Amino acid sequence: MNLLHQEAQINLAELGKNTYPGRGLVIGMGDNPDNFFQIYWIMGRSEGSRNRKFVLRDAEDHRPIVAVEKGVSDGATVTPEQAALVFYNAMEEAKRDHQGTTFIVSNGAQTSSVAQWTSFPMNLLQKLNGWRYEPDGPNFTPRITGRISFARDGVQSEIVVLAKSRFGDSCDRSYYEYREFHPGLGHSVRTYESDGGPLPAFRRSPILLPLKGRIHDIADTYWDALDANNRVALAVKQIHRDVGTSTIVFKQRHDR
Repeated sequence: MNLLHQEAQINLAELGKNTYPGRGLVIGMGDNPDNFFQIYWIMGRSEGSRNRKFVLRDAEDHRPIVAVEKGVSDGATVTPEQAALVFYNAMEEAKRDHQGTTFIVSNGAQTSSVAQWTSFPMNLLQKLNGWRYEPDGPNFTPRITGRISFARDGVQSEIVVLAKSRFGDSCDRSYYEYREFHPGLGHSVRTYESDGGPLPAFRRSPILLPLKGRIHDIADTYWDALDANNRVALAVKQIHRDVGTSTIVFKQRHDR
């Protein structure tokens, strides 16, 4: 095991000890260089936050959408203000003729905004120019957004974190771009560093996490790592680079 994989395993072990990392994403290359992966998870401390699940829908062009919807409990409620933040499309895909295919993952409504853009050359930070952190004080949850794009000139991954400044109400905007990938490794950000009150935002650069094995192996690895009391749902998307299609599996507290 080389140093990069050792670092990724240490980070995974730390994730396993974290009772509340919030929502998180991972983007990277699988063991097979022809396969890339996106992971997204949601967690919850309140009954309303835990009463959520992932569902798979088809967009108008039949590309899959992973949406966060209400779970199975009728007693768990959220306010209309909360609903706008806890129910959204978490994963979408977009294809533009002669430009390639892009796969988007995020923790909010910005997923659909990114998927609707008409030109790939605009980078992800530019596309999110009008967005800020979530208005859910006192936590002010960061918006985390990632995409991986496949075009004639190669593969590009981007991650954007929009977090409230520690000095005021302005928005800190962090952008990371990757054009080189290592088999079995992905970059990850999440909303919170750990549990707390208010919840402390994750302010580090993206960390390395492992992407080892087949899609179900990866799903099991991350589902087992997430705190059993607070985990709600996990989606793993395998992107087949040669054909531009994807496979998605879920692990979640509620039935699909």
